[in-house]
Order: sequence, then C-alpha cells, then structure tokens
Amino acid sequence: INDADPAAQTLNLTGAVVLGSNVSIDTAANNNALVVTGTINGAKAFAVTTGSGNVTVTGAAGGTTALESFSVQTSGDISVDDINASNGNGGTGTSGITLSSNGTPAANINLNGDLTTSINDNTNAAGNIAIYATTKVNLDDGDDQVVLNASNTGTAAAGSVTIGGGGSVTSNTANQDGLAINTSSAGVAANSKAIDLTAVSFSALDHISANAGGSTITAGTTSVDDGSGNGGNAIDFTAATINLKGNLSTADANSTGTGGNVLLTGAVVLQANITIDTRDAGAQYYVPKATSTAATGERNRYRFPVPWEIGRAHV
Repeated sequence: INDADPAAQTLNLTGAVVLGSNVSIDTAANNNALVVTGTINGAKAFAVTTGSGNVTVTGAAGGTTALESFSVQTSGDISVDDINASNGNGGTGTSGITLSSNGTPAANINLNGDLTTSINDNTNAAGNIAIYATTKVNLDDGDDQVVLNASNTGTAAAGSVTIGGGGSVTSNTANQDGLAINTSSAGVAANSKAIDLTAVSFSALDHISANAGGSTITAGTTSVDDGSGNGGNAIDFTAATINLKGNLSTADANSTGTGGNVLLTGAVVLQANITIDTRDAGAQYYVPKATSTAATGERNRYRFPVPWEIGRAHV
C-alpha cells in the first residue's frame, strides 16, 4: 500500500486485518500517519514506513496466527500492543520485530504489550527483536511488566534483543512497570543470543530482568526502583558474561521497606568504573562469579561501592 494522499492525512485500517501475503505500507512521501484499530494476523511479513507520521496499532498482532515479521520505521511516535512474530521459518522470510523511531525531540515508542519471536524448534532460529528510540520507550502493560521474548525452548538458536538509539526506557507510570528480556536457548546454552542495552538508559522502572543464557548481556547506566513487582529483585541479569558499562542503581520511591536487590549471575566484566547503589538498608547485590576488567582481566580491580548500608553482599 503506497499512500500518496496529501500531508497530514491518516491511513486508517479498522477491523480485523488478515495478511494473505507480505504487506508493505509506505506513507513516507507525505508523512501520513497509520492507525490500525483491530488485530493483525497471518503468517506473513508486515512492514510500515511513514516518514514522520505516527504509527498506532491498538490490537494484538499475531495473537491468533503469528506473523512472519513486524517492522516499523518512522521519525514519529510508535504505539503497539502485543506482537507475536515467530512464524518466519514457516514462510519465506525471517522472524523478527523491529521498531525504530528516530524523531527529535518528542518521538516516543509506546509498548502497551509484550513482544515475542520465541519458538520451540530444534532446527530453526528464533527471530531478533530490535528497538531504536532517540527519545523514550514508554512501558505501559496491564500486568505491570513488558516482556521481550526471543528465546528458543528447543535446541536451535534463540534470537537477540537490542535496545538502542540513545534514548531512555521508562515506565509510563513512574516506577510501576518493569521489563523482562529472554534470549536463552533452553536446549543448548551456546545457542543463546546476546542482549545489548548499551545505547540506552533505564529510569523509573520497577525492575529489569534479563536472561541471555550462555551468551552475553551488555548494559549501560541502569537506574530502577525497588523491584517490588519482581520479588524485590530490581536488577536481575543472568548470562555467561555480563558486561557493565554504566552504574547500577535501585531507588526506593515506592517501597516502605528495603531497597531493590541487584543480582548478577555470570562472569562480570567491568568496562568502566562501576558503582552499584542499592540505597536502602536490607538490599543486596550478588555477584557469584569472578569480576574482571576487559583490559587487564585482573579480578576485582574495580570496587563495587555501595553508598548506603546494605544487608549482604556476595562477590
């Protein structure tokens, strides 16, 4: 669909959308917006380019029949609900979800549901999930947690998850919603894929948990609340290697008790001087394996200063 209507128009799709073939919607010539009011289903690719037009999908995509892939490229806002794009290996394309908003200063990506490319397959790989925002990624899910799931519960490869663009990931209601990411391969740890959170910051989330199985997590500055929606675990990273490029902090805006815990399960590599701040009495950080720097490999070369009294610390 190529929309050549004059600028400031909106292309509306109202009702249940069924993809009978790969579909591309391009309104970029006049920066027209796209609004899909309803569900999208079908084992095909769905790609949208709108220039600076906003993209809004109010229903689930792939809720009944998983899509092959789902991609949006715009410099305007993106708002989506649940997306399941795990059907690529059953068709002619590759599974995957890409949401890219490069607008300034006010373009946002609003995630009102979970994104999944997860499969149970011993031959084919799960698709990748990529989110790029220069301003904000707002999380606003009804169960207080947005899930990005690119795992494979079979023995083949999982997909990777990348959140970048230089913006920030935040809860639409401050300190309410959390984020959970999974790129593990259940059958073969080495087939897990990386989680890259380098080019993004996190703030005003209840928690963030990430499981990269036998692969790597790379994280920059991460500041969240007390993890009350995740059993008190505010930052919970599990991977073969955890690369830290920024400080980790768990605030205590909502809690009436202890601050949030920081759990780092895997070999931690410090790529900068790192401060872990759990703020309130009773919180803890847990680093069960050797800690080193990328440059020298010296164990515990950098300290993990915790500014306030904590309950326990395991290094």
